Amino acid sequence: MRDGRGLSRCEQKKPVSIGQMTRALAAFFAGVASAFADPRTMGLFVLTLTVVLCAAVFYTLVEGWSFLDAVFFSVATISTVGYGDIVPETAPGKVFTIGFIFVGIGLFVLTAASIADHVIRRGQQSFLKNDKIENSRTK
Repeated sequence: MRDGRGLSRCEQKKPVSIGQMTRALAAFFAGVASAFADPRTMGLFVLTLTVVLCAAVFYTLVEGWSFLDAVFFSVATISTVGYGDIVPETAPGKVFTIGFIFVGIGLFVLTAASIADHVIRRGQQSFLKNDKIENSRTK
């Protein structure tokens, strides 16, 4: 359905109220809290954290990096950011990184998707609840 300017209902821009933003943020944080209350998501998160810490210990010992640099590299690698400012220079470090990329990226994506699923569900529930409230007010 289009209005007089030829814009569909989705294309019309309405200002977002502070209340709407507050509800959206509350739904987001409720979704994150819900994700960490879920044993599956928590297990994925702990496993991801364990893999990152194990990789960091490896890079500290083999590459001689500080622990902070090793954690930074590990997180940047599995999140596919890959700044390139720190790279493994030893053969064992390069071989380990190949395996770490395959395992780490898959694990990171599973964890992020699980958290996102909870956030989206919470957002949908909040939207539907608020939509019902607004519809009951207009009747």
